[in-house]
Amino acid sequence: DVLQQLVEAQHVPKNRRGNPRQKRERSEGAMSGDEEEGEDGDDDGSEEEEGKYKLPEKDRPVIPVILRAPTVALFDLLMDGLEEIQAQYNVRVPIVHGGIGAVIQKDITHATVERDYGFCPVYAFQVKVDIHAKKEAEREKIQVRQFDVFTDLMADIKDRCEAVQKLRDHQAYVKSLRKFPTKSGV
Repeated sequence: DVLQQLVEAQHVPKNRRGNPRQKRERSEGAMSGDEEEGEDGDDDGSEEEEGKYKLPEKDRPVIPVILRAPTVALFDLLMDGLEEIQAQYNVRVPIVHGGIGAVIQKDITHATVERDYGFCPVYAFQVKVDIHAKKEAEREKIQVRQFDVFTDLMADIKDRCEAVQKLRDHQAYVKSLRKFPTKSGV
């Protein structure tokens, strides 16, 4: 029983929302090796033909977020939205820290640590910011972005993805000019 749960956890993506019977059948097929790619019409490309998971691309930009939501259902909805953004912009959007309820000092501390590796705001979706967390965010110069509308939060993250993409395109253009200068020599 424990082995079967372990196999299910490894072979069934977290965001898949089927009935438990389908998940069990899928995992049993994976255990016996009978399952073929795309058998259920839902080939998401998360597994290679040998049954191993693909590693993330090396050069994919990473856009970290810290996320707070009022309920597990909304947090899950936000995670699904982030997965769509990852696929659309070919970036990784990891939730480096998150949870249910108001933004607290611990979230700001995580953002402060993450700042050493790049920009990482705290996204508060339909939750309040604790007064102590707000003071610490001001002192540490951490952005806490509050949203009440799902599409506004997703638009903000998409804007970050587009900015990173523009920067990557610009860097690739500059690199190409070094290899192949223009006719004017610039």
